[in-house]
Amino acid sequence: IKDGRVAVDAHDADGWTALWWACYYGYPERARVLLVEGSADHTITNGGGETPFAMAQRQGHEGCIRLLQVSESELIHWY
Repeated sequence: IKDGRVAVDAHDADGWTALWWACYYGYPERARVLLVEGSADHTITNGGGETPFAMAQRQGHEGCIRLLQVSESELIHWY
């Protein structure tokens, strides 16, 4: 991810990125890696206009919700 050979914001036919999938399944550590190491864009919306944050809320994944609420400087140290 760090070397830029992975397109972290690439999306599937429904507009879901890797960050989207991490928030859907409730994997906050994977989401953190995408955000910190891959500079994933957390504002990208899917075909229905929802953000990864909205998905995490809908799925009830508190770890992802908290992750997407912290500041960029806090994110680096978030576990």
